[in-house]
Amino acid sequence: MKKDFVDNQFTYFSYSFRWRSKWTSRFLSLLWLILFFIFLYSYRHTFLNGFGYFLAAADDPQPTEALFVLGGNPLERGTAAVTYHQHYPDAALFTTGGHYPSQVEAFGYHITEAELTKKCMVNNGIDSTLITPLGHAHSTFDESNEILALCKEHGYKKIGLLSSIYHLRRLRMTFQERFQKEGIQVVFIGADTENVRPDQWYKNEEGLITYFGEYIKVVYYLFKYS
Repeated sequence: MKKDFVDNQFTYFSYSFRWRSKWTSRFLSLLWLILFFIFLYSYRHTFLNGFGYFLAAADDPQPTEALFVLGGNPLERGTAAVTYHQHYPDAALFTTGGHYPSQVEAFGYHITEAELTKKCMVNNGIDSTLITPLGHAHSTFDESNEILALCKEHGYKKIGLLSSIYHLRRLRMTFQERFQKEGIQVVFIGADTENVRPDQWYKNEEGLITYFGEYIKVVYYLFKYS
């Protein structure tokens, strides 16, 4: 009888301990999860800005032998190219981009992004004879092939690539190592876009779509071209 009582007592305390231990563990896990989300919320701007500035992998503007203004946004990139040319007028100027923007075609104009960028630059004071539109590439990787061939043809050893600020990380992935192997130094120059700045991209719909889309492209290029 005494043995049965002891056994029952042991079973009760053992079960009670396991029950308390299980709920204590769950409570601590929940507490850590809550603290983690509080930490994320408190430093959300720091983390989100970090994601933005990771893509904005720009160099300081500096003299180059040639400046290539990439297709994608003729207005912002063309305007930034004008500013660059004002500071470094000796660089040869090239525009790329073989797409025909549908918004422009709706007005009856069949014109490539490269030609549109050139037109923007001319409208802002650059002599049209200084700008050579290439206009055959339809992707960043195509542009790298087109530009590399032209660099070899002209013997360029230091070039500038100008594109939207959020595009520069993918440009580095595509151009930097490949061009270094050919003895060509690449300077990456960013064109700012007010609505999708690295420290503002998560505050509006345009920025969210642009940056999420760019991260998807970064992953795609990482697996396809690396």
